[in-house]
Amino acid sequence: MPFLKTIPIDELERMLLDPQVPDHEIRPYLMPDSSASSAFAPRVRVNPSRIAGVGPSQGVRPQSALLLNALNAADRWRRQRRYRDRLPGWTGPRIVSEGDSWFQYPFLLDDVVDQLDTDFAIFSLDGAGDTLADYLKQDELVSAVLTEKPDAVMLSGGGNDLLGGGRIRHVVEPFAPGRPVESYLQAAFDRRLEEVLDDYQRVLSGLAAAAPDTPVFIHSYAHAVPNSGRWLGDPLASRGIIDRGLQRDIVRLIVDRFHAGLEALLADPVFGRRVTLVDCRDAVAGDLWYDELHPKDEGFAAVAARFRSAMAVVGPRRSSRGVIASGLPATVGAGAAAREQSPAGDAVLALASTFDETVLCRELGRQMTLASGDGDRASTPPGVLLNMPASSIDGASDALYLLGRRVLARMHREVQRLLCGNERVDQEDRAALRSAFDLGQGAVAASLAGLLAGSGFGLPAVAAAIVASILVRRFARSGWEEVCLAWGEQLAPGGNARPRPAGMIAALEVEEVAMATNEQHFCICMTKTNVAMGEKAAVLDPTKWNPQDVIRVRFLEGSQALRDRVKAVAEEWVSNGMANLTFDWIDQGDAEIRIAFVQGNGSWSYLGTDCRQITDQNEPTMNYGWLTDQSTDADVRRVVLHEFGHALGLIHEHQNPEGGIVWNEPAVIADLSGPPNNWSLAQIRENVLKHYDPSVISGSDLDPHSIMMYPIPDAWTVGDFSTGFNDDLSDIDREVIRQAYP
Repeated sequence: MPFLKTIPIDELERMLLDPQVPDHEIRPYLMPDSSASSAFAPRVRVNPSRIAGVGPSQGVRPQSALLLNALNAADRWRRQRRYRDRLPGWTGPRIVSEGDSWFQYPFLLDDVVDQLDTDFAIFSLDGAGDTLADYLKQDELVSAVLTEKPDAVMLSGGGNDLLGGGRIRHVVEPFAPGRPVESYLQAAFDRRLEEVLDDYQRVLSGLAAAAPDTPVFIHSYAHAVPNSGRWLGDPLASRGIIDRGLQRDIVRLIVDRFHAGLEALLADPVFGRRVTLVDCRDAVAGDLWYDELHPKDEGFAAVAARFRSAMAVVGPRRSSRGVIASGLPATVGAGAAAREQSPAGDAVLALASTFDETVLCRELGRQMTLASGDGDRASTPPGVLLNMPASSIDGASDALYLLGRRVLARMHREVQRLLCGNERVDQEDRAALRSAFDLGQGAVAASLAGLLAGSGFGLPAVAAAIVASILVRRFARSGWEEVCLAWGEQLAPGGNARPRPAGMIAALEVEEVAMATNEQHFCICMTKTNVAMGEKAAVLDPTKWNPQDVIRVRFLEGSQALRDRVKAVAEEWVSNGMANLTFDWIDQGDAEIRIAFVQGNGSWSYLGTDCRQITDQNEPTMNYGWLTDQSTDADVRRVVLHEFGHALGLIHEHQNPEGGIVWNEPAVIADLSGPPNNWSLAQIRENVLKHYDPSVISGSDLDPHSIMMYPIPDAWTVGDFSTGFNDDLSDIDREVIRQAYP
């Protein structure tokens, strides 16, 4: 093997920013980042022995450091750029993929998607570490299917949900001589599997509604081999299970149970006719494993072969490429559309002036849903939309509104990239669109509508008109340079869908800052009680403890230093004349409050005595998904005081029935349905918009300084009500807790 020379950091950056440089040429300069990796969330970092000048002391530019610290995101960006570059002239099958590290193992392995990339044009939404819950929160998949119109969809998920965050140690019984292997899986595993399958059902239902004729391919995992690693072997050993044969049997049982659950799910005829389960359980031989959870390249090739065989049997749906619905211009050049079809521009402007953005987004969602099942309906001329259906005007469907918002956000980013970018493939459309700005708003409106309905974007004609009308509203009568400046600022927090090389670094910078600060840490208060969720410096009476109760608290994980910090803050609720309760911090045995630090799972707590209904002593009743040893004291204080407030029965302050907050619901939904929260509409209503029943509440009027108050921006309310983060107990918090527990 020839000697591999070191390369400058700038050369590695150049390679990363060129999507045509194969991953295998970059691979020698990277290495696993074991300290930052988790079960199905591998991360990579620069191999310092192969790179000259790694680190600030060697002169690495700040933007290079940002790029190198976000290599997982860079891998996804490279894939999506290669997909776009491949489309011109491509006549083969297109696929949209959404998956975990079996579909995206960044750079170091040729995963399933890498293995299939030679046969298919794959639009990859995959992310190492993603869970099925992430797919639902991010909600990129439906939008991608509607806009890309793939011949098939590939899904990989469930592994992180079942085994991530060290969960295996919490769902397996301790070793007992003679115990049958089937008895090692606790009831907690059954509950977790049910939750995972429910998430799978929701993902598949969303796809069925959006694209009922598009085949979907999902898979079971291969029978992994525990080998004293930290994902399988060590957690099982911590339960006293050290026999390698027994370890393999337990892991095999987990994989088989997951496969059987998927089979049962697909027995529903709604899914069974269009969803194929690719059985990969025996696909990877024992010597083809890279680690306990991921095959080597040859193992992934065997899994990919199973997908090829399944697709050959089912046959991906062949869509008609390049067919543009009538009613809007369908020229490749957007400027030609503007000159030849001014009536289309007038129709777009009429939409913009007649309806507000909320109505337009709701109708956009409706049109996209109709178009997915009825191509003729999608060709309705945009002028007909001036007779907007009542369901779009009166707000009857929040689901359609959210779908419209997602499609709009994606199209906005795509148009901004084209208008303001410099990629050669977009040169003709860019010049035509920019020239339309010199011809007036009607020309720009028609140009945008034609562009969005063209082969590059592929929106149905009516949907293209709606998106164009909203974009026209957003830039009024500015020139294209001013539009680019304004949109650049507007899209910065989420503009990393398919950025230019310079834009990619900017997007990665935003991502890194968001990971470090995450300024919207909103928790979910979990309750078993049949009441509407809300927030207030008040106590939900049915969940109150009895005065003088001793509440046992046990940590399920976390360093000793972090445990001590949490304990010190939590004690403020029950010390110095506060609640007449006692926290008994124990290291073993049964506990009412059980604390985990599962990263990526949010911060949450069961409400008051509802934690008693969670009888599995290995299952947390409180989680600190944002706290690590590196968290600041202010972050620890804010989060711990808030969650222990929930544990004592305190509800969220902003949902106080006495508060009188008048919500700007479209603004709340728009913000919280996107990053970094990515909440569903149900979560937004349960945790922000709803109020508790006053009959089950005891406490104060609305207290904007309460530790239980969410930060509320002014845009979320009608009027001038707003609050920031609170990081201390307010005077009213102290009074309420004293009255609740005298």
